Amino acid sequence: MKLETWLSIGSLSVAIFSIIYTCVSEKKLRKQQIKINNQILSQNQEGEINKKKALICADTYKSGQGWRMKIYNKGEATARNIRFYSEDIEKDTRIIVRLNLDSIPLLNKNEHFDVVLQLCSGHHPAPIVKFIWDDEFGNDQEREQTLNLTF
Repeated sequence: MKLETWLSIGSLSVAIFSIIYTCVSEKKLRKQQIKINNQILSQNQEGEINKKKALICADTYKSGQGWRMKIYNKGEATARNIRFYSEDIEKDTRIIVRLNLDSIPLLNKNEHFDVVLQLCSGHHPAPIVKFIWDDEFGNDQEREQTLNLTF
């Protein structure tokens, strides 16, 4: 065989290998792009869901001679009809909650509401409180939290 024939066969082999390699690489890239697109879609959907959710939390702190419970909204959405309940506080007569409302009507994102607590010696140091609220995501959302009353 002549040199030109070998060069033609070599060129044809390189071309075929390049075509196969390109097809395989494109298939892998398409699979990766589909995964990335699905991940971006799920993140966007989670973000849209989180924009509809409120998250009610509380901190306790000492204020002068008394205690306060700061109830605040860490979520993205407005919380409505916020209630809290605690079996630990109801059972312990040495913790008195001063709140003249059955529920807090409204808390926007990053807003708070202070509740006065009266503590007598020997009170429960870490009562569990359950918060219940309504938001755009749904009604009667719940979260339990332990309060720290040991400062």
